[in-house]
Formats: sequence, structure tokens, C-alpha cells
Amino acid sequence: MSSMELPFEGQRILFLLHRDGEDAAVEFAAQTHKAYRLSLKYGMAREKPFRRSYIESCIDFRKFLKAHKAYQAVLTTIRYA
Repeated sequence: MSSMELPFEGQRILFLLHRDGEDAAVEFAAQTHKAYRLSLKYGMAREKPFRRSYIESCIDFRKFLKAHKAYQAVLTTIRYA
């Protein structure tokens, strides 16, 4: 799969995987996923022009985190934050 076929967040994650390694990419995805989820709940991402792109990004991060067995820990910190 070429980088042009990946969603935008997939390209960012792939870049981080190559540059910083798997642990840093998982940490980035977890932090950004949490920030985007909170923005969807409380921030500007609640507004219609932004909502779809934030949701699509959250889906990309969730897929990556599930593939790296890190999604459950992120979900727990979001619920209790």
C-alpha cells in the first residue's frame, strides 16, 4: 500500500513509525486520540465543519492502537479523565 492510499492520520503515523519507532508512534496516537475525543465532546470539533474530519481521524487512531494492543488503556484514561 502506498502512502497516497493511506488516510491522512495513517500517513502521520507511518512517518512517526519510521522516524521515531513504534513506542513513540503509539504514544502519539494515544495522546492525539484522547485530545480529539475530548474536542469532539467539549471543543470546536462539535461544530459541523470540523466534526467529520475529527471522527475520521479518531477512527484511524483507534485502528492503529487496536493493532498495537494499546487501545484499551487509552479508552480507560478517556473515561476517567
